[in-house]
Amino acid sequence: MVDSLAMKVLYSCLFSVIFFFAPLRALEICPKGRADIGATYFHIRLLEDREVTNKIDLVGARADSTILPFEGSGFCVKPFVYGAGGGGDLFGTGCGIGHYTPILKKVCLTPVVGYTYANLGAMVDINTPFSVLEDAHERFQSNSFYSGMELSFNLKECLSLTAIYQYAWAWTNTVVKHPLLNQTFKGRSQGSNIAMIIDYFFRERWSFSAAFGYNRSLDTDNFGLEGFGMKLGLSYCFY
Repeated sequence: MVDSLAMKVLYSCLFSVIFFFAPLRALEICPKGRADIGATYFHIRLLEDREVTNKIDLVGARADSTILPFEGSGFCVKPFVYGAGGGGDLFGTGCGIGHYTPILKKVCLTPVVGYTYANLGAMVDINTPFSVLEDAHERFQSNSFYSGMELSFNLKECLSLTAIYQYAWAWTNTVVKHPLLNQTFKGRSQGSNIAMIIDYFFRERWSFSAAFGYNRSLDTDNFGLEGFGMKLGLSYCFY
């Protein structure tokens, strides 16, 4: 009920802003394109009935880009890819489409919809009614669609802040393998993703960026994933 109300409020705000401000040009705030790459850290928790059963720590890299193919339109394409290893292995990729919509001189709203694929593998302990199966291999695959918005602020000439909110609907496939167990589970889950990105421009086109994110996705039985992440990267803007 709360999620449904939140989504209705979100979409009402998005459509209102787009209706009134979409005719404006977004070029004063948004470059023609952007590319960045950086080192990442992920802390992932596996949940059963909202309780944490396993924890996984991973380090890797992520690359993001924003492409504005039609100058002055505000329409943008946002592909990304990431990978990590350590306590397991993680790969993800996807793409979003959106519209840069200025709402104030130094503030820009970007409604976005997109698709994400994620593949996570790790050694975990499985709780059963009889015992705990240690060192089982679990492979989690997810195909999800999301919608949300990005709100960017130019705080100073050399400093910008971006707040991101997304809500995702995922179709999942989980395979558990152990000498005493071999099962496949299919399901659907949904949840929110939030993130914050800080950019410091040390040159006109170049910036150091720091990003922090959190997401949680649960099915109807309250099984799912919870993740925390951070990224330190280098970005280049095309004007």
